[in-house]
Amino acid sequence: MIKINQKRDHPLEHKTECLILACVEEKKPSGTLKKLSDELAGVISHTFENKRFNGKPGQALLLNSNGKASNLLLVGIGKSKDVTAEKICQAAGTAAKLAEQSKFKSIAADLSSFEGIAKGKVGFYGELAGAMAEGVGLALYHFDNYKSRDEKDDPPSRIEKLTLLTASKSRQASIEKSIARAEKIIDAVHTARDLISHPGNTATPTFLADHAKKVARKNKITCKV
Repeated sequence: MIKINQKRDHPLEHKTECLILACVEEKKPSGTLKKLSDELAGVISHTFENKRFNGKPGQALLLNSNGKASNLLLVGIGKSKDVTAEKICQAAGTAAKLAEQSKFKSIAADLSSFEGIAKGKVGFYGELAGAMAEGVGLALYHFDNYKSRDEKDDPPSRIEKLTLLTASKSRQASIEKSIARAEKIIDAVHTARDLISHPGNTATPTFLADHAKKVARKNKITCKV
């Protein structure tokens, strides 16, 4: 499972192979996104002006960068007033898949765009941060148990690390809690997907019972089969 952490850092000061920027739908970038674009010689603004990207849900665009982030990955989350945790989760998944196809090992996601979206909504920022982590983790699920592959000739490319970036010290505790919750959800979903991906002659009643006991022991709970 991907390793997820958080760091207080300016997005353009953080060294990473790929920086994910969640962008609301608009005619031209504003707020934090515009500031980032200005620091990068207008590269983000140009994509809006050329109508290559405008922040609509489902959109994703990978750009080269001359900053500490080698690449920028713009992902659309729709109009600000319509943003939900579910939409962030979906957008994060879209971004994660494109990043993995590009063979990045480590990625980061800037959460600064959530400040305006969550303004006046208690707990919503943490919810959106958790959705970002959850969306990436769920999208990067793989079940390779029965695939034959010569690892030396064709090694699979996997993203190993996600860092959530915030400039706000006061947000860090909330983000940490959101990551912990997201990791539990990711682990549970991955476990369920693993079980249903096994063929019937492997996932026998005994196999499932033994797995249930193993999970119970790990989490220090009682299990009767």
